[in-house]
Amino acid sequence: MVAWFARLGVSAPHAVFAFAAGALTLLAWPPERPSAQVARFTAPVDRQFPDMAAAHFSEDVIASYKNGTAHSPSILAFDDGRLLATWFQGSAEAQRDVAIQASHRIDGGWSVPSAILSAPEERLARQHFVATLGNPALFHGADGSIKLAHVMTVLGGWSTSRIALRSSTDGGRTFGKAKVLRLSPFFNLSHLVRFPALEMADGLLGLPAYGEFIWGMTEIAVFDKTGRVVDKRRIGGGGNAGIQADLLWAGGDTMETFLRPTGSMRQRAYRSESRDAGVTWSDPVPGEWPNSGAPVCSERFADGAAVLASNEDERGRRRLVLRYRPANEDTWRRIDTEIVGDAGAESLSYCAIALERGEIAHMVYSRFSDRSIRHVEFNQRWLVDHSAKGGG
Repeated sequence: MVAWFARLGVSAPHAVFAFAAGALTLLAWPPERPSAQVARFTAPVDRQFPDMAAAHFSEDVIASYKNGTAHSPSILAFDDGRLLATWFQGSAEAQRDVAIQASHRIDGGWSVPSAILSAPEERLARQHFVATLGNPALFHGADGSIKLAHVMTVLGGWSTSRIALRSSTDGGRTFGKAKVLRLSPFFNLSHLVRFPALEMADGLLGLPAYGEFIWGMTEIAVFDKTGRVVDKRRIGGGGNAGIQADLLWAGGDTMETFLRPTGSMRQRAYRSESRDAGVTWSDPVPGEWPNSGAPVCSERFADGAAVLASNEDERGRRRLVLRYRPANEDTWRRIDTEIVGDAGAESLSYCAIALERGEIAHMVYSRFSDRSIRHVEFNQRWLVDHSAKGGG
């Protein structure tokens, strides 16, 4: 185990500390204790559009870099057409020079990316060591603010990570001081985030979090407007249960998520379901779509239809496949247009989707070959026109 940490550039004492912290974190990870009083997610209200707009699909590049890496983008859409995208960028993943970058799309054009957070600045602000930053996730706050959750590590590897929560009241140009979500009593380490939180009853938010130490596990952190964690819900049992859940409403009180496989899990996207608005979740089961170990992003249109994207490869991340599920149907229809990368096995991945006015989908992903963050825009009519009835 120490040798494994050494390959990541972590010293032996730090490796021992990280191992002990991770073990204590696992021991402190509480079982679910659902009750009738526990907060539930707030179901969206379906609405029908009078006429579906003409089909639309477009692609553009938000940012591209000559060196280093740019990865794990997130996107937030506003009803007035504005978009905000964030990602992390640096010489390599988990390095001390990594910064959280942001770009705004106003009137159709993306702004020059700017660093909104960096590890050195965070070290000064918190007055203790912060090794690196990663995995930003944007979402709307109930108070009208913009929320940003991201990973912050105290040593070199992701096993020493914590989840920080910030707010912006100026449209995402600046973010305030971080509030660290307390998810375990022992060191509060080995917690990561990839996808945004959803609204719950009583002004609470539910954020899907996960841990990668020893094996993958996923839980939902329930917190109030101050960032105080008031509850946690496990998705799946112990052992390898998948990571990086993107929560999706399926209708009524039913929610679902598609999980990235880890460890000895089959190379498939795993599905878990809740039938009580996110209080309890089924054990994840492998689905029919291949997945070599990459997150599956999803969103729900205002009329109840849904879209998802995943790397449907058993090896590598060479393509992103879109699937569309019409309202009141169970079948995910495969879209005949794939987003294909270069010949390299790790060419594109880590998608995220946000909806503008509940009807226009904006998807971002990272492309390895040119170190770029890319944006794809499409509407529901385009999905209908390009979907295959019967699944595929």
